[in-house]
Amino acid sequence: MKRNARGAVLGLAVVLSVVMLILIGAFFKLSLFFGVADETRNATDAGALNVGKHTFDLNVSASSGDEHQFDDVADANKKFNLTNINRVWAKAMLANANVAAMIADNQSSPLALLHAQQLYQGAESISGKLAGELKKPENFYSSFDSISSGNNVRLAATPTSVASSKNKDWQTSYVDRGEASNIDFDPEQLPIPVPFTNPAKSASFKIPGYQAIPVLDKKFYLVSMKDNDRTHLINPENFNANKLENKGFDGWKNPVPNAFSVHGESANNNLAMSWVQVNPQYKFNLGIPHAYVKIKIDRNKARYTFAQQPLGEENYEFRPSVTSTSFTTPAQLKVTFVPVNLGNEYAAANSLYDVMFPTALNAKNEHSKVLSTLLQRCREIRKGYTLDQLVKVLKSTAVDPTGLQNEFYIFPSKNELTAALASQALSQARWINPLTQADGSKKEIAHEDSIGQPNTAMFTVTEPITGASIGPIPAVTQEHGTFNWIPGSGFDGCLGELSISRTTQFPAAGVPQPKETEQ
Repeated sequence: MKRNARGAVLGLAVVLSVVMLILIGAFFKLSLFFGVADETRNATDAGALNVGKHTFDLNVSASSGDEHQFDDVADANKKFNLTNINRVWAKAMLANANVAAMIADNQSSPLALLHAQQLYQGAESISGKLAGELKKPENFYSSFDSISSGNNVRLAATPTSVASSKNKDWQTSYVDRGEASNIDFDPEQLPIPVPFTNPAKSASFKIPGYQAIPVLDKKFYLVSMKDNDRTHLINPENFNANKLENKGFDGWKNPVPNAFSVHGESANNNLAMSWVQVNPQYKFNLGIPHAYVKIKIDRNKARYTFAQQPLGEENYEFRPSVTSTSFTTPAQLKVTFVPVNLGNEYAAANSLYDVMFPTALNAKNEHSKVLSTLLQRCREIRKGYTLDQLVKVLKSTAVDPTGLQNEFYIFPSKNELTAALASQALSQARWINPLTQADGSKKEIAHEDSIGQPNTAMFTVTEPITGASIGPIPAVTQEHGTFNWIPGSGFDGCLGELSISRTTQFPAAGVPQPKETEQ
């Protein structure tokens, strides 16, 4: 009996040993299976991150005239990519906001509306070409393979590498909707309030990404690219929920994606998928880099009248002078103005600012309106631009005292705004087209009225036959200045034209009585 018991125990031990060996073999194969899967997945993840990195290398170029409107927001090679596509859409949005402001101020024109449409179409065309390239998996196979092939699946029966699996699983998505784009802005840059909500988590003012921004009859979209958010892997649930077929965009026909799925496969048919969200980590300010404002100061006019009838006029310079002039009326009266003191409003003028806003005319409130208009447009070129900076630039700009050169440009130069006579500006900023005109309509935005000063004159009226005369009598002068503004959309860089004209009236009144003749 004992021998039989020992034999039974021995047999049981043998059976258990066999079972343990089988279990160990099974666990080993299972661990190899999971290890191979993990290595395949890791290789695919690495490939996906490299694909994300190289999405920024995919570029498109401007071809049509409308597309070339955005050359100033292209990269150094005049290319457009995921890094700067938001600059394209932001510029188009700002230009359309300018036209919307024109409509609100009754200063629009058919040309401005046409330009707004052209800028939108140019942005849409560039964006569409870029989206088309980003949606082609074949553009990324090599980027995937160059990394994944170096991550060998060593636990496989035959060590192998992972390569791109070329199929429909390479897709795109649009995640972080409503989060920040990579465009900073200042509300004071906008000519009118634009209806969008600043992203809640943003520390500064940001144009939101993947959120419709309605301006005029259009909807503008930017791509979400949050600050400090690197290119990283995301979960498939987030990716799939934001694919175009699951959540579309109203008014954006061919949106630019910010997330990509990739599919890797090893030679022994191990498969893995990864999902990557991209972010260039570059941010830009809202603006139109190659833009300008034109200022034209018409030559000053001295206008002479007698009994409210015109006698004649002459130009005077941007500096004080003393002159005299005579006229003969239709009734053959001789009207002589002497002395005539002209240009006194420019007695202290040493700069463009002084010529634009003479203190002698006592029109500070009116001048503030003009500065406010110019400042808003300057902010469309440089975010955060201040009134003090604008005044400093205008005060540092020399003028031609004769008034023969009377056109100026405010424009960017070496990352700052400057102002110069047209001849100098055109040599410094060769992208300015002098033939371009602001596309809005003209409107008076400020005026000056000064009676009895600063220009003065005495006049004498003489009857030619008898020689009887009256005078010299002080003329009650009146100077009138007008500031006209033509807004520009930003098309071809023109953000507006300011024209300033001043006229001093010299009225001669009264009819001389002839002397009595001796008997």
